[in-house]
Amino acid sequence: MITHPVRGRIPGPFTKIPASSPRIRRLAVDLVVTILSVSPRSEGERENLMHAVDSAVLGTLEEGYWQQLVRATGLS
Repeated sequence: MITHPVRGRIPGPFTKIPASSPRIRRLAVDLVVTILSVSPRSEGERENLMHAVDSAVLGTLEEGYWQQLVRATGLS
């Protein structure tokens, strides 16, 4: 997700992965958790990425999965 100055919030590529492909959607979530776990990031960058994922998975089957991973990895 990005925030465009004129168009507002624009969803990222995660929203284009069909809900009928839950394994691919979970792999995308897993990738973000891996990036957050191993890549040195500033607190602001980390929070921005987590907020973007929160927004992307909101209301999807992956929302609970994302929350579970965040808790399990101590990212919260």
